[in-house]
Amino acid sequence: MRAKYFGYSLLVHAGCFAVAGFWLWNSPAASPEHGVEVTLVAESGGGGGAAVQLPTVTAGDRRSSSAVHASEQPEIPQLPSSEQVALREPLSTGQKTTAVGAVRPGSGTGTGTGYGTGSGAGKGNGAGAGDGSGFGDGFQQGADGIYTALSADSVDYTVLYAPDPIYPREAYDVGYTKTVDVTIRLCVDTDGSIMKIDILTEVPSLGFREEVLRVASQWRFAPVTYRGTPVRMNFVKTFTFRP
Repeated sequence: MRAKYFGYSLLVHAGCFAVAGFWLWNSPAASPEHGVEVTLVAESGGGGGAAVQLPTVTAGDRRSSSAVHASEQPEIPQLPSSEQVALREPLSTGQKTTAVGAVRPGSGTGTGTGYGTGSGAGKGNGAGAGDGSGFGDGFQQGADGIYTALSADSVDYTVLYAPDPIYPREAYDVGYTKTVDVTIRLCVDTDGSIMKIDILTEVPSLGFREEVLRVASQWRFAPVTYRGTPVRMNFVKTFTFRP
């Protein structure tokens, strides 16, 4: 009877051993470097029999076929620093992906068109509003093509020699002693000489006219120019005779 109980106890412990060993065999948490010892002790039917110790099973004796030791994993090559590849988080289904490659220097050329306008300042010679020849209304062109300033106010001039007339002897001889004013117009040539004299007022026939013509023909001017061009000039002068 006691042998029968002992056999039942041995079968129970053997079944527990088989279950524990199977669980340790397939457990992912079991460390390959540390074992778990399982000891089955078979007792006799009345608890007074001698214990029977079965072989110890260690969970590290075997490992799962899907587990790969860290030393057996393939080495991942490192990319050069100049050709780094950007890593992206996984995208959800339906999203587009963009490949990111190495950044390299580049070059290029281009052309364009344009337009614009502008204006500037200028300079030139001229003499007021006129007939297009550079002279205005204050000038008159002669048959020889030389212009004459109709008034001395239109140009700058310089008198070089200007003698004054004297009271005529003929007027003294007849006892004429009045003050006489004689106005004349001189036409000054381009070289400053007098080319024409016109008497513009009435004077007594006692030598006053002759004295005016004699003196006025001796007047001299510096050559007259207008903006660099030689011109003639009309010059009006009034002579006063005092006894």
